[in-house]
Amino acid sequence: MTTSDQPVEANAFIPQRSRKSALFDESMERRFTEAHRVMDEQIRYLTYDEYASGKPCPACERPLLDEPQPGGLLRTQTDVDADNADFRSTHKDCFGFWRIQECSTEHCHLCCPFPPISASDREKLREILLSEGPAPIATWHLKMTCDHIEMLTTRGNAPTTTNCSKCGDIRGVIAIAQSKSPPRTQSDHTTARTQLPYQPLTDERWKLIQPILGIDERTRRGRPKMDPRKAIDAILYREYTGIPWRDLPRLFGSWQSAARWHRQLKASGTWEEVLQLQARTSPS
Repeated sequence: MTTSDQPVEANAFIPQRSRKSALFDESMERRFTEAHRVMDEQIRYLTYDEYASGKPCPACERPLLDEPQPGGLLRTQTDVDADNADFRSTHKDCFGFWRIQECSTEHCHLCCPFPPISASDREKLREILLSEGPAPIATWHLKMTCDHIEMLTTRGNAPTTTNCSKCGDIRGVIAIAQSKSPPRTQSDHTTARTQLPYQPLTDERWKLIQPILGIDERTRRGRPKMDPRKAIDAILYREYTGIPWRDLPRLFGSWQSAARWHRQLKASGTWEEVLQLQARTSPS
């Protein structure tokens, strides 16, 4: 993203939403950003094996899978409804709740991380994403609630919020103008996006990447901020699609963590090694 260095005619901008709606989007995005920051710093994310074994949500410590109560009985629907209602009452301003098919317990949309996905779900995701293909690249001039204009090259539609480089803060987008000039190349992910299809990491490829990252699953200590494999998957998906970090699907976890991983790997030169390995091991 860059601040627009070319003047854009005022009548070229197409209103996207009212200033009130854009300010609401802006405040929502700030809350989600802060919630994910806190989550990254304070929560130990579960591995899939931990989730499947019945470990509770690392944020609220409520169940992620339904299990029999003492005596072998499942909770009654009345007990479930009362428990969920009590939980909702403590998260009134968190914009919704979620639960998964195997569990009747609700979790907070803002405070609770989604559980990890299985190897079979990872394969289904790979098939879905590969079948869709990347959206066309476009360059947008974004007029924000602060009245500054940013230029962003991405795939698909223009975002509803973005970072203002002048304000140093998240702003809602109130109007857009699509650039008539060819989209700018984003050098930090051109190679991966144009030459390599997105493929979620297989177990075999992950075993090859781990030594490059210097990760030994047997000796990892402390509180992991983000599962390394999920971080690499998120970066590969973002580089293939060209979407802003903030638009990463939530199934990849925190976009802030993924972006932080990317910055560190780029700075150390490790990311180039990962891309080279991807190129060598991807099907022709």
